[in-house]
Amino acid sequence: MSLSNAASLPDHQMVSVVIPGIHSDYPNHSPLSVLEVSQDGQTFEIHIYRGRKFSDNEGEAFTPLGYLTLREYQLFRPLLDGVDESGNEIPRRLFVEWEKIDYTVTFMRKLQSSEFDNAEIAASVPDEMTDAANLAIELICGPTWNINNLPTYPNNSYEEIADE
Repeated sequence: MSLSNAASLPDHQMVSVVIPGIHSDYPNHSPLSVLEVSQDGQTFEIHIYRGRKFSDNEGEAFTPLGYLTLREYQLFRPLLDGVDESGNEIPRRLFVEWEKIDYTVTFMRKLQSSEFDNAEIAASVPDEMTDAANLAIELICGPTWNINNLPTYPNNSYEEIADE
């Protein structure tokens, strides 16, 4: 699972993805987000917490399903449903399908890596993941970019975004 790449970061720079029934070992710690996802036709809930220490109801240590950098979570946060400061409902834009969420994170990380050429990355996207790749491109490059024009996006721009 690609969500494990952030596991080596300090607690204040990463978030963990866990299932219900798993609790943070930090006192007075509640989830940053709770959302429904689906995998193989089954829908389940995931909780996103800061930190990496978790246990089940019997006190057994639990390894999270995955990790995100805090920056990745901050990019995803506006895509989750909720209510804004004015009380208006915000519809969810993040996929429900776990595979697409995972692919979006992986693609975001590829975009920011100097190991890949943009044309190479764009050509590697399977048809069923085009929408996930486009979401990753929008989050990293901006709303005017997509899989079709990604090969023309300047590679050095990623470092500028990361420095913000």
